[in-house]
Amino acid sequence: MTVIPGDLDTSPVSTAAPRRPRTTEEIVATWTNLENGLQFTLPVDITALWSTAGLVAQFEQMTFYLDEVDPVSKRRRGPLNGHGVPRPCMKIYASTYTAAMNGLRSLGATPASRAAMMSGVAAGMGVAGQLANHRRSKDRP
Repeated sequence: MTVIPGDLDTSPVSTAAPRRPRTTEEIVATWTNLENGLQFTLPVDITALWSTAGLVAQFEQMTFYLDEVDPVSKRRRGPLNGHGVPRPCMKIYASTYTAAMNGLRSLGATPASRAAMMSGVAAGMGVAGQLANHRRSKDRP
């Protein structure tokens, strides 16, 4: 496939960062989209979904803050302050990221966690198939 400069600029799908951080409600709405979202029905799953969405919203807010231009220095804030020292919020930023990723993994919302879940499902299907074969062999005369 040959890509001509400018062809990808008109794509309706944008990977650009949002102009503002999303709210927890917006994240949950995106994640529970009926066509391609996460499908949960149990109240405990919904609680985990909202908790993880809240962490992702906090992480996005901190990322937005760090990516903004400081009105005083006129420079992007970034993870380091003007003296080259990590900002105090970086510990919270890192722990929020870790907690959000753990939540996403527990929901099966990362490629690796989905692969692990599917291998478990496949293993379960293999056991169920073996059990069915065993029952059929017992039913034969």
